[in-house]
Amino acid sequence: MERTMNGILSNFSTRPSKNSWIFENFQKRECARFIPTSSGSDKCCCGRIKEVHNKDALLPPALQDSTWVSSRHTVASPTDAYGEIEFHGAGHCSRAKYIRVAHDTDAELAYRLLSSEWRIGLPKLLISVTGGAKNFVLQNKLKRILRDGLLKAAQTTGAWIITGGTNTGVMKHVGEAVRGHTVMSRGAQLKDSAHQVHLIGIASWGIVNHRDLLVNTKEPVTYHMTSSMKSKGACLDNNHSHFILVDNGTVEQYGVEISFRANLENCIARKTMAESCSWEMSNVADVVEHRQLLHKIEKAFPGCDPKGCLALYKSVLKCVAKREYITVFSVDEGALDIDKAILRALLKGQNALPKHQLSLALVWDRADIAKSEIFAEDIKWKVKH
Repeated sequence: MERTMNGILSNFSTRPSKNSWIFENFQKRECARFIPTSSGSDKCCCGRIKEVHNKDALLPPALQDSTWVSSRHTVASPTDAYGEIEFHGAGHCSRAKYIRVAHDTDAELAYRLLSSEWRIGLPKLLISVTGGAKNFVLQNKLKRILRDGLLKAAQTTGAWIITGGTNTGVMKHVGEAVRGHTVMSRGAQLKDSAHQVHLIGIASWGIVNHRDLLVNTKEPVTYHMTSSMKSKGACLDNNHSHFILVDNGTVEQYGVEISFRANLENCIARKTMAESCSWEMSNVADVVEHRQLLHKIEKAFPGCDPKGCLALYKSVLKCVAKREYITVFSVDEGALDIDKAILRALLKGQNALPKHQLSLALVWDRADIAKSEIFAEDIKWKVKH
């Protein structure tokens, strides 16, 4: 049951002193103004019903704003959810660190949380996996390719993998691909710390099932991955090692984390030794002539009107405007591993000196790429005796 606005008050006097930096720098957001979704409705635009709002949030209809905006209609206060989750069920037990943060949290501050508070070493590569939260069946062949490719790319370079963090869609499959290899996994061995994977989930706080369990606790939270049929949210994925749960005062609204995640990824990318590589799992149509592409869009989205199809067409053109940053990986061709495709994308996307490209290929232990992509060019290499 949703807690009332008065009921979500934190007792910070019981906080461990070592976590004072967390509660001084990170905030949550709560709705402070009830604005109905429609005239006479008992549901607020924040997603909560009228009854759970503070009395101060209720105004006569004549004084209510017509549009709910997080920056104007929420109040910020120190975060009340921080600690560790202990997952049970789903075949094995694992732990993960988590925090609830406001959607407008500064990216540099979030990076400091990851690097200093959670002590995650600076990655040489950032792999950002995006895709829908809708569940789908992944063929065994693709599961194997995804597992082997992601693990090799992450373990070879010490990469961070960032996803949406829930046990649905692409995020679930990525979690399964690195199962048992994350830094917080029960099966991970201390001696293999150099090969342990950092799988970071960034999700909307308001869509997380059982989020009330994460509030005001000093002990690891026991988290069962169960959902009711009526739930509009999702469970956190038990294979992730860290979670940042982004809060703008709403519930049951997806996408709250998008801007925060983009800012954080850009912040991390600026700090890494190699440029970030963003790999997206989705159904990609070939870039063809105008009419053919529109026809493909109409066929893929039968409910989309001509105006909407044209908007999608323009979006596709924007995506390929800098085609040097795009690398298409085809599972059916079978001639290229995912880690090899990621490395090729890095070499193609950055205008680095050949010697720096060679260093990158050596870090990845891909002499084959060095031979085919770097030494193949008409470059005179100096040999020092």
